[in-house]
Amino acid sequence: MNELFPTTNLQSPPPKNPAEIPILSLLKEGYLLWHSFLPNLPRLTRYTLGVKIDNLFVELLEITFTAKYARREDKLKFLEELSRKLDNLKFFVTLLWEAKGLNASKYGQLSHKLTAAGKMSGKWLQLFKKETPAS
Repeated sequence: MNELFPTTNLQSPPPKNPAEIPILSLLKEGYLLWHSFLPNLPRLTRYTLGVKIDNLFVELLEITFTAKYARREDKLKFLEELSRKLDNLKFFVTLLWEAKGLNASKYGQLSHKLTAAGKMSGKWLQLFKKETPAS
């Protein structure tokens, strides 16, 4: 068939990339968890807050991936944007829970991952600022 995309063993996911940074793995897990919740949101909420949250997750994954490979002089900009977008995501997930779009169990699962990602993001930013001399 198509040699670019082999069709053998489609039942199992690809192995985890050992070079993947922990915060990226955690955000990816959080997104997959969110993705399983999204279809079950009330219709009005799914197309308002649901879309907003989904977009923020995708942006966070992109920013994190970009920050990993960014040049040193550009990295601070990406890390600060990562921190800001993560705070926005936590706010909108909390708003969704307060609007009764997510039950407490799903909110707890999601907020646990986001809180852990926030701690990682903060440590990454702090470490980067510590290692980079002030200009």
